[in-house]
Amino acid sequence: MTPSPSALRLPADVERTLSHWLSEPRFAAEHEALQALVAAAEAGSAAALAEILDAYSQVLPIGTGGRRGKVGPGPNRLTR
Repeated sequence: MTPSPSALRLPADVERTLSHWLSEPRFAAEHEALQALVAAAEAGSAAALAEILDAYSQVLPIGTGGRRGKVGPGPNRLTR
């Protein structure tokens, strides 16, 4: 069974953004890792849930040195 962001009771904006990343073809390279992260959060992993909330709750800001942050999927991460 495919994990579902709606089962996590995320804030609406986070659920919407995560669902977009899970369905958008341009993020296909990230789908498997995202599905694993959602499945871990559904299984009760607080770390996975915290990662989802951090990665999908905002857009990585641009500072004086450009964009700097964690690498990975999500709008609050450096991605391909």
